[in-house]
Amino acid sequence: MSLPLEPPKSDEPISYNAIAQKEVFAKKKELEKELAELQAMSRIITNPEYYKSFSSQISDIEKNIKSQDIRLEKLKRHAAINKNVVEEEQDNKDNDENDELYVP
Repeated sequence: MSLPLEPPKSDEPISYNAIAQKEVFAKKKELEKELAELQAMSRIITNPEYYKSFSSQISDIEKNIKSQDIRLEKLKRHAAINKNVVEEEQDNKDNDENDELYVP
C-alpha cells in the first residue's frame, strides 16, 4: 500500500541525473534574468510606445516562467512516483525471496 505523495517543492535540489529538470531550471533562471533586465529598462523608459512593448515582453516572460515552474513541478512529481514504484518493486521482490526461503 502506498501513501499519497506530497507535492514536490520547487526549491528541492535537483538530482544529478535529472537532465530534463536541469534544462527546465536553467531555462527558468535565464528567463528570470531577462525579466529583471526588462523591468529595469522599463523603469527608465519615457517613450510610451517602448514602454508598451517592454510591458508586453515582460508579461510574456512572466507567463513563460510560470509554465517552466509548472513543468518543473510535473517532472519532479514524475521522478518521485518512479522512485516510489522502484522501491515498492524492490520491497516486493525482497518479500518474495524471503517467502521462498522460509517455506515450511
